[in-house]
Amino acid sequence: MKITSRLGWVRRVATVFQRCLQFIERRALHFAVLAFSSLTYCAYAIPTAERDFLTALYANTNGASWNNRTNWNGAAGTECTWFGITCNLGNANVTRISLSGNNLVGTLPATLNNLTLLEVFQASNNALSGQIPSFAGLTALSTVGLHNNQLTGSMPTLTGSPQLSFLSAYNNQLTGSIPSLTGLTNLQYFYVDRNQFTGAIPSLAWLVTLEVFYVQDNLLTGSLPSLSGLSLLLSFSAYNNQLTGGIPAFTNQTSLQNYDISGNQLSGTVPTLANLSALRTFRVHNNLLSGAVPSVPGPTNVLAAGGSRLCPNPLTPSANTAWDLATGSTPWSVGCGTPFTVSQTPMLDFGPVNIGNGSSSQNVVLTNTSAVPGSVVSCGITGTNASEFLYEAPAPTFPLAIAPGQSILIPIYSLPASTGNKNATYNCTLSAFGVNVGGPTALVATSPVPTVAQSASLAFNAVTVGVPSATLNVEFANTSAVTAQIAGCVIGGTNGTEFAFAQTPLFPMFIGANSTRSIPIQITATSNGAKLASLSCSGNAPTVINGGPTTMTATATTAVSNIAQSGSLGFGTLFVGSTFTRSVTFTNSNAAGEIASCTFTGDSPTGFAFSPPVSFPYAMAANQSVSFQIAANTTTTGFKSAFLNCTATAPGTLSGGPSALTASVANVSQTPALQFGTVAVSVPSPTQTLVLTNPTASSISIFSCIIDGTDANQFTFNPAPSFPLVLTANGGSATVGVRVIATSPGEKFAQVVCSGPGAVTANSTALSASTDRGCLDADGDGQILPHTDLLMLSRAARGLTGTAVTSGAIIGTPPRNNWALIRAYLNARCNTSYAP
Repeated sequence: MKITSRLGWVRRVATVFQRCLQFIERRALHFAVLAFSSLTYCAYAIPTAERDFLTALYANTNGASWNNRTNWNGAAGTECTWFGITCNLGNANVTRISLSGNNLVGTLPATLNNLTLLEVFQASNNALSGQIPSFAGLTALSTVGLHNNQLTGSMPTLTGSPQLSFLSAYNNQLTGSIPSLTGLTNLQYFYVDRNQFTGAIPSLAWLVTLEVFYVQDNLLTGSLPSLSGLSLLLSFSAYNNQLTGGIPAFTNQTSLQNYDISGNQLSGTVPTLANLSALRTFRVHNNLLSGAVPSVPGPTNVLAAGGSRLCPNPLTPSANTAWDLATGSTPWSVGCGTPFTVSQTPMLDFGPVNIGNGSSSQNVVLTNTSAVPGSVVSCGITGTNASEFLYEAPAPTFPLAIAPGQSILIPIYSLPASTGNKNATYNCTLSAFGVNVGGPTALVATSPVPTVAQSASLAFNAVTVGVPSATLNVEFANTSAVTAQIAGCVIGGTNGTEFAFAQTPLFPMFIGANSTRSIPIQITATSNGAKLASLSCSGNAPTVINGGPTTMTATATTAVSNIAQSGSLGFGTLFVGSTFTRSVTFTNSNAAGEIASCTFTGDSPTGFAFSPPVSFPYAMAANQSVSFQIAANTTTTGFKSAFLNCTATAPGTLSGGPSALTASVANVSQTPALQFGTVAVSVPSPTQTLVLTNPTASSISIFSCIIDGTDANQFTFNPAPSFPLVLTANGGSATVGVRVIATSPGEKFAQVVCSGPGAVTANSTALSASTDRGCLDADGDGQILPHTDLLMLSRAARGLTGTAVTSGAIIGTPPRNNWALIRAYLNARCNTSYAP
C-alpha cells in the first residue's frame, strides 16, 4: 500500500476509535437502563424488516460456513446479540453491521435500506459477488467497507446518505461511472481504486472534509477535477487511467502530501507547486506533459527523497538538484524528452510441438539501438492461441530499463493444448518517446496429429505344437513430426491365446518423430492346424494408428517329445554362509522322452550345483513337468554367473536353455533405493535414511560412501557421515542421511556407493526425485514470478510462516492467497513440511 493509503488508514483507525468510545458510552447508559428493568429490555425487538434483512444476509452468504456466526438466527429479540450486529439504545434498531473477513460467500440482499438507522456497514475481505444494494434512505450511514471482494455492477447512488464519511470499495470488479458526490460534505475517505469504472471523475466541489481520494487503476476518462477548496486533502491518486487535459492549478491545498496522476494521457504544463508546503510525493510520469518543471514547494523542500517521478514526459530538461533528490535520479530528466529506438525480434517459429509437452524456449530479443536509455513498460502475449505460448520461468518483471546498446532476452516456449497451427503475437509497449522497430513478434507453432502406420500382417508359417516359435515383429512407424504414443495393444481372435508377446511391452509406448518401434510376437501352438489371431492397438489422443489390426497366421503340427527348460535364475544378493536354492523347471509338452544330461558352464561353473544331486538321464512322461533345485555357493563373496546347459535324448528336443544363473554374495546389506518424490526447486527436501546392516558373525567396517551418477551434485549427505562406520556382528547397523536440493526442474537420479576393506555391499542405493512447475507457482496464478512466488518460497525456506511469508507478495486475487492454502499445496505437492 502506498504512503497515502497508510496515512488514510491511520486517520481511519482514529475515527473508528473515537466512535468506539461513543459506542461504549451509549452501551454504558444502555446497561444502566437494563439494571432498572430487564423486563423493559426484553420487550424491545428490532423491526421485522430489519430482521428479515439479517436472516437473508445469513442465507445468501452461506452463513453456516462463516468464521464466526455466534447467536445468528436466534429467536426474535436476540438480534442485537448476534456476532457483528450492534443496535441503538433499547435495541430498537440495527446501527452497525461488522462482518469483515468472516468468510461471507454469495450476494448481499437488496433490502439493505430497510435498516433505516444503519450507520456502519463493514463486509470487506470476503468473497461477496453480485451488486451492491441501494443506500436509498440510509440517511445515518457514515461508514461503508466493501473492499477486497468480487462485487460487480455499478456503485449505488450516494447523495441520499449525507453523513457518509468513509467509503472503501477498492479491489472489486465494479463497472459504470463513479456516482455523484454532491452534498457529501462529511466525506473524508473515498477508496474505489482497482475496479473497472469508466466515465469521468465526479466533481469534488464543497467536499470540505475530504482527506483521501483514491480512483487509480480504473478505466476513467475525461479531465482531472479541481481541488479548489479542499484544504484538508492529504492524498489524491488517479494513476493508471485514461485521463486527458491538463493538471488543474493548486489553490489552498496546504495539507496535500501525496499526488499521483501517472500513467494517463495528460498534457500541458505542470502548474506551480509553490503553496503545497506539506507535499511529500509528486508523481506525474508516463503522461504527455511538456515545458519546464516548476520549482519544488518552498520555502522548505519536504519532498521525500526518491518518492517522486516526472519522467517519462516530453518535459524540458534542466539543472535542478532539488528535483534530482526528490526523484532519486540524477539528473531528474532521465527518460524525458529524448526519443529512443528499440528493435524487436519479428518472429519466433517453434516448429512441430506435441500436445501437453512444452517446446524448447526461444528468445524475443529487445535491443536499444539508440544512444539514450529507455524503458520497456510492458509486454504481453495476445492473439488466437495466446494461452498456448508461455514465459519460461521466471517471467520478466516490468518495467525493464534498457540502456543504449543493451539487449534484453525474453524466453518463451509453446505448450499446445490441441492439434493444429498455433498463432499469437508478443507485443511490447515502450515508455514515452520510445519507437519499436520490428515488433510485434509473431509466435508460430504447429501441433500435428501423430500418425502411426502398423504392420498389416505377420505370417509364422509352420510351427511345432508345444514349441515356442521364433519371434516376429509387428512394426510401428511414426510418419509425423511429433512424438506418438501407443496406449496399449491386445492379442485377440480365434487362436489369440496361443499367440503372446515375446517380451511384455511397456505402455504407453513412445515413438519419436519419424521413428519406428516394434513389438516381438511368438506363438506356442497347443494343437494341430491353422492358427489365426490379431494384434489390435490404440493410440493416446491425439495419436492415430493406421493399418492395424495386424493379422497373425501360422500352421501347427505335432512332434515327438518337446522338453522346455525354464529361463534364467537370478539368486539376487546372498550373504556369506547363507543357504538359498532356486528351481529350474523342465516341461515336456509332447510325447515321453528324456533329459540326457545337464552341465554347469560359464564364468563360475563351480558356484552352482544341484541340491540334492540329480541322476541323468532323467525320464519324463508326456505332459510332465519336473523341477530341480539349484543352490548357489556362498562360501566366497563376489558376483557369480554360469549357465545350465541341458540336452534331450534324440529324437526329442529340449528348448529354452541354457538357463543363465547369477548370484552376488555380500556380507553387508544396503537400502536399495531412496525415493524423494516431487520436491521444490532450491528447497531442501526432508532427509531420508540409508541403512547398512551386517548379518554375519563378524564385525565389519565401512570406510567410505560416495554419491555419484547423473545428478550427484543435487543430492547430499545430511549430516556428513563420520567414517569408518563400524557394523557389529549379527545384525549391527549404521545409518547415513541423504537429502536433495534440486537446482532445476526435471527428474533427478544418483546413487550412493559404500565400501570398506573386506566388506561387500549388497547393492548401491538408487536416489530419485522430481520437480515440476507447480512447485514454483506458490500462489497458483499460472505464472512463476520472482516478486511473488519465488519471494514466498525463499521466505518459507528460511522458516517464516503466516503473513511473514505472504506480506507484499500476494498480487490481485490468485487461487492461493494466504499462507494456509500455500502451505497445504506445497506440503501435498512438493514434498515439503512447512509449519502452520
